[in-house]
Amino acid sequence: MKKPLFFSLVLAFGLVWGIKAEAQNDDHIKTPEEKAEARTKIMTCELNLTDAEIPKVYAINLKTAKSLDSAVEALHGHQGRINAFGTKLDKARDVAMRRAMTADQYSTYLSLIDGDPVIVKRTAPCRPDQQKH
Repeated sequence: MKKPLFFSLVLAFGLVWGIKAEAQNDDHIKTPEEKAEARTKIMTCELNLTDAEIPKVYAINLKTAKSLDSAVEALHGHQGRINAFGTKLDKARDVAMRRAMTADQYSTYLSLIDGDPVIVKRTAPCRPDQQKH
C-alpha cells in the first residue's frame, strides 16, 4: 500500500522539480518560443515524431512554456504556488500530448517522464546534455 503512494509522490516531485529547473536554469534559452523549439527538437528525436505531429507538439510545448513563464513572473517568490501550478500544467500538457501522438509514442513519452532507465538510456543521444564525451 505504501509503495504506490511513495512512487506517486516521487513522480509528482520529479515533474514539479523539472518544471522549476526548466524555469530557473534555461539561461541560454530565453523566450517561450526558444524553450518550445528546443523541447520539440528533443521530443522529435526521442519519439520519432512525424512531420504532421511536430507542429502539434510544438504548439503544446509553446503553450506550456508561456504559461509557466507567466506563472513564475506572477508568483515570484511563492515557490509552493508555482509548484502547484506546475503540477496542474503538467497534467494539462500530458492530456494534450496524448491527443497529439500515437499510443506507442505516448507510452514512450510517459516512460521518459517516469525516468524508465531503459528508455532514458535508449533516447540519451537525443539530449545534448546527456551525450557522453
